Amino acid sequence: EKAFKYQLNDFQIKIPEVWDKKWRLVIFDIPEDKKVAREILREKLKKIGFLQLQKSVFVYPYDCLEAIKSIKYIYCLGKHIQYIVAESIETEIDLVDYFYSQGIIVK
Repeated sequence: EKAFKYQLNDFQIKIPEVWDKKWRLVIFDIPEDKKVAREILREKLKKIGFLQLQKSVFVYPYDCLEAIKSIKYIYCLGKHIQYIVAESIETEIDLVDYFYSQGIIVK
């Protein structure tokens, strides 16, 4: 478990040369008795580079399923987290601008 946590702290998302123009959403509903894990999840997602859309909804432009699987496993949150790949989001122009300004998406 310590090795997994260490690996997760240094986890880097592999960014492809060309963005597939799909969004990766992580949504969650974590019960109050796992409040600490919920806050750790938010922190990890932000560290990876996710943008928080709503309290329990985060978005990222690249595949990061392995990182999410690791988080789910390490913190026993499997049934509380969903990973979604979406082709469009209503406010995606703002998302593209945000991730471009962060150097995550290159136009």
